[in-house]
Amino acid sequence: MLRQRGKAHDKRPVISDLAATLDEIPPIQPDIHEEAERSHTVLLSAYSEPGSPWVSIISVLLLTVVVIPLSFIGLIDMLISSPIEPDRYRMLNPAPLDGVLEANDWLQTSEKLYEGTLERPTAMFAHEGYLYVGSVNNKILRFKNGKNETLHKRNVPCDAVHSEAECGRLQSISLTPAGDLLILDAYKGLYLVNMSTENREVVMLADTFELVEGAKLNYLTDMTVTSKGVLYFTDHSSKFDRMNAIYAWMDKSTGRLLAQGPNLKSSVPHFIFKELHSPSSLCMSPSEEFLLIAEAGKARILRYWVKTTKIGQREILADNLPGFPSIIRPSSAGGYWVGFSGTRQDGQFSLMDLFWPRVALRSTMTKFLPRSFITWMAFNRYGLVIELDQDGNILRSLHDTTGFVVPSVDMLVEHEGFLFIGSDISNYLVKVQL
Repeated sequence: MLRQRGKAHDKRPVISDLAATLDEIPPIQPDIHEEAERSHTVLLSAYSEPGSPWVSIISVLLLTVVVIPLSFIGLIDMLISSPIEPDRYRMLNPAPLDGVLEANDWLQTSEKLYEGTLERPTAMFAHEGYLYVGSVNNKILRFKNGKNETLHKRNVPCDAVHSEAECGRLQSISLTPAGDLLILDAYKGLYLVNMSTENREVVMLADTFELVEGAKLNYLTDMTVTSKGVLYFTDHSSKFDRMNAIYAWMDKSTGRLLAQGPNLKSSVPHFIFKELHSPSSLCMSPSEEFLLIAEAGKARILRYWVKTTKIGQREILADNLPGFPSIIRPSSAGGYWVGFSGTRQDGQFSLMDLFWPRVALRSTMTKFLPRSFITWMAFNRYGLVIELDQDGNILRSLHDTTGFVVPSVDMLVEHEGFLFIGSDISNYLVKVQL
C-alpha cells in the first residue's frame, strides 16, 4: 500500500521531459555593458596590434604635438638667458575688501576736470592755491580759479610711448624753498627751472647719463624736498628703465633712494640705501623726521628715519596692502593718501602674488612672453585710494570698481578740501569732495 501511494504521488519529471522544458526557455541576452567592453577591446586590439597603421599614426601625433614642442621649449629655455635674476619672496594673502576697504563709488561718481586741456597727466603738485600738472607732452601747466598758464615746455615732442627714452617723460614736479621749479624726468634726470629769471633758465642737477658713485640711474620715479632744500628721490631699478619696468617688478630688489643738497646747484646726488623693490613714490612727513617710501613690488610702505635718535633706521609702516602703491602724499588729517596702479583682493587672481614664490616661472615667462603682455596680465583696471593714519592703519578707501573714470591712480594731491587724482592713460583729472 505504501508503495502504491508513493507511485501515485511521484510527480518528478523524467529526463526527456526536463530537456523539452529547457528547449522552451528563451536564450539569455548578452549584457549591453559586456558587449560594449568587448567591442572596445576589439577596437583597441586593432589599434595596438603589431603592424597596425594606428600605432604609427598615434605615435607620430604624440611626437609632433607633445614631445617635440616640449623638447624645443626646454632647449630654448636653456639656451636663452632671462633678463632678470629673481629671488624668492612670498607675499601674505591679500585681505578681503570689507570694512574700511568695502567697495564704493566715490571715484566713479566724481567730477572730471580739464578734459581737452590735459594730455595724459603724469605729475601733480599743489602750492599756495595753485595746482601744477605735468603731462606726457613735456608741458607743465599751472591752474587756479579755472584758468591755466604754461610754466614750462620742453621743445622735444613725446607723442608715442616708444619715443619716451629719446624725448623724456615728466615723472614728478615740486618747488624749492626759493620758489624754483623742480622737475624729475624718468629718463633724463633731475633739473631745475629758475622761475626768477626772465627766460626761466634750466639747470641740470642730476643727469642720468652721468654715473652716481659708479652706477647708472635708470628710471627716476618720485622726489620730495625739505624746507632746508635737501632733495630725496627714488630710482626704480639699477637695471631697467621705464619701458622695461615690468622686469624690475619680477627681478630681485635693486631700487635705490638718493639724496642731494641742500645746495642743489653745487652738490651731487648720493645713494642713501639700495635693495628697494620697485620704489614708485615717496613723501616727507610733516615734521620732516622721516620719509615714507612706496615699495610697489611688495605692496607695502616703508618708513625711513632722517632725524631723531632713529636716524638711518627703516621699518615697515603698512604691509600687505590691497594693491600695488604708485603714489603717496600727505593728507590734511595728519596721515597719508595712497593710490594704486593695480589691486589685490582675497579670492581674486593676482599675477604678482602667483609669481613671487616661483622663481623659475618668473624667469621662463620673461624669456617667452612680451613685456607688454605680462604687464597687461599683472595690472587690472580698478581705481583705488586709501587713507592711512600715522601708524599705517587704513582709515577709509575710495573706489572706482569699473575702472571707467579712474582706471588707475598714478598721481594725487589734496588741495583746498578736495582730492585731485590723475591717471596717465586719461586726458583729465578727477576732483573728489572730501
